[in-house]
Amino acid sequence: MLLVSDNRVPTALARSVKLSPKELLDEMNALAQDMGLEHTKFVDVTGIKDNQSTAREMAIALGVALQDRVLAKIMRTRYARITSKSEAVTIDYKSTVVPLWTKYIKVRGGKTGTTDNAGHCMIIGAKIADRDVLMAFLGGESESSRFTDFAHAVHWLEHSPEP
Repeated sequence: MLLVSDNRVPTALARSVKLSPKELLDEMNALAQDMGLEHTKFVDVTGIKDNQSTAREMAIALGVALQDRVLAKIMRTRYARITSKSEAVTIDYKSTVVPLWTKYIKVRGGKTGTTDNAGHCMIIGAKIADRDVLMAFLGGESESSRFTDFAHAVHWLEHSPEP
């Protein structure tokens, strides 16, 4: 779910911890509240329908996720091959976080997403110009716009004075 947006994963995750999709949704909303994310509301575990947040709160959530070693490792994984327990099914996943594929920037982790309401989005944590940054790019008009916006932000950070 963190590597690519496979919409089968949330229900499988819920099953693995003995929750219904509704119970998982309730847990997601409770976690958002515990994190103080006042403008974040989940109405769908897949992220497709009407979930709401702000760029600031998405960056806060990313920062918390990147503090967890397992989640951070997943969010900076470029490629994974998953094989079912029975070995009957194998699925290859390739991260859609394009900056992960460059050696130029040290990406700590990221996630892309696209919905009709939110457009093309990306949250990303990286070390740029000796600064740890968290960024959220929302509302992109094309798939590549979030990466172009990120490249512009990187350029700006690399050429701006220290805070």
